[in-house]
Amino acid sequence: AYLEGGTQPGHYTVHTPTVQLPAGEPVSIVLQPLLPDTTYYYRLQRREGGGAFAASDEFHFHTQRPPGSAFTFTIIADSHLDERTDTTLYQTTLRNILAEAPDFHLDLGDTFMSEKVRGMGQSIAPMYLAQRYYLGLLCPCVPLFFVTGNHDEVVGGQDLQAVGLRQKYLPNPLPDDFYSGDESDRPA
Repeated sequence: AYLEGGTQPGHYTVHTPTVQLPAGEPVSIVLQPLLPDTTYYYRLQRREGGGAFAASDEFHFHTQRPPGSAFTFTIIADSHLDERTDTTLYQTTLRNILAEAPDFHLDLGDTFMSEKVRGMGQSIAPMYLAQRYYLGLLCPCVPLFFVTGNHDEVVGGQDLQAVGLRQKYLPNPLPDDFYSGDESDRPA
């Protein structure tokens, strides 16, 4: 598979190298170089075996706007996904956020409920996979920044399985040439 992107719908001038997509494993593909304050359109090209490449739907996103300019962001918190969650309402909420076309989205946590699920003797992995699906309704066009809630990691925030699952299925950007941020190494 590879990504192709550009600044005009249907006109792709940037292509990533081809990567393997192992079943059930997330893969990061970086579309670069990107210009600031620019809308990009992109799609995934993938194939199975030696067949022809098939294109996904086209998606778009907007890179960081200049300092001092107006931007839009959305926030959600405490989605929980427990036995009291109405997933139809949650999907409607995410689609409404998408319709606002925010520059980015913040999830303030209590998203996976690892503490509660683990307390019931269940695996926490299905909660991360479920949220990856639901947040995937939003994230092809809206960058997601995730904050860990107090119920997302158990044992005082030292649950390495919860940290590993979050980093695997919903990673935050790391500081690099594009993203700034705190580069301090902190224990999990």
